Amino acid sequence: MLIWLFVFAAIGLAIAVAGYVMLRLKPALIFLRDSYNKLTAELSLAGVRESDFDETGWRNDERRLSRMLDKQEVASKQMAKELADANAEIGRTKKTVSNIEKELRGGDDASANAPTRLDKLEATLTRHTGANAAKSISHSRLLSEEACRRALEELCPALSLEFTERHLYGLANRVCILESQCHGRLATSVDAMLMRLLAGMHVAQQPGGVFRLVEIGVLYGVGSIALFDAARFYAKDARMTLIDPLEGYYAPGTYDYCSTKPVSRAVLEENLNICRIPMEQVEIIQGKSEAAEVLEAVAGREFDMLIIDGDHSREGVKRDFENYYPKLRQGGLAIIDDYGVKEWPEIKAYADETVLPRADVQLVYKGSRTLLLRKI
Repeated sequence: MLIWLFVFAAIGLAIAVAGYVMLRLKPALIFLRDSYNKLTAELSLAGVRESDFDETGWRNDERRLSRMLDKQEVASKQMAKELADANAEIGRTKKTVSNIEKELRGGDDASANAPTRLDKLEATLTRHTGANAAKSISHSRLLSEEACRRALEELCPALSLEFTERHLYGLANRVCILESQCHGRLATSVDAMLMRLLAGMHVAQQPGGVFRLVEIGVLYGVGSIALFDAARFYAKDARMTLIDPLEGYYAPGTYDYCSTKPVSRAVLEENLNICRIPMEQVEIIQGKSEAAEVLEAVAGREFDMLIIDGDHSREGVKRDFENYYPKLRQGGLAIIDDYGVKEWPEIKAYADETVLPRADVQLVYKGSRTLLLRKI
């Protein structure tokens, strides 16, 4: 009986101890359960399945890796083939260049010191009458493809002119011929000059056939002559008024940067005579555009076209625009030269801030050092 008493006591004690232990371990078990559930959820979001951890899952991964390696090998072979093709093309190009060099030297038997065809071409060009121009004149005398394209696509349609590329290059060539006949030089690029010619031809073809140009800043008058030459045969009555101090290059007694001819009235008149511009159709007003006597000379006059190419300071352009734009007839065209040129940033700044927002100004074209406006 005593033995059974001890047995029951031991069992009760064991149960009590087990209950105590379970009570103490319950929070830890709950934590482990929650951690397992959280980890399972995160792995599920990452696309990892329980089966990935068994033997079948690892075999699947092995197969996927094998397929990836196969694809990489195919890509590497393709890349190697493309590289081989590129090297072959380089080899063919080198051979072509070598053949061209041999051709220029006169063949395989030509001496390395023998004159090449390029040498002969250079020697021929150096004997050309215009060979020194490239080292004398800063502005290009070749009409650029960009200027030609924009003139055909933008300016000609805006001015209702139906010209082709050949027409535009013909006009550019005419400018260069006239310049070669004159003393001094053209004071701008052929690109910019083309825009002036197209504007002038548009004005000359308007009803009434009257073309009255006023140009501020003419230097040797080459640009004025080229413009008048292009427009006069379209107009019944063509006249131009040229305003310039004609006392040196920006200052009395100074030479132009590339010409030894003085900037003077005598040289301007000689150029007009050389190019057979009738003097009765030309008015030369010698003086600064803002001078009282100059303004008095043009008082009450109306013009069809205005070119501002004088004082390039902001104040100078502003003064010329305010003094002469009111003299432009409604529908007439005005050009502000050297617009957008880095050497004269104030011209663009003034035009953008003050001129273009005006209610009586319509933008026609900007580009090639030119801002072309129509008075409305």
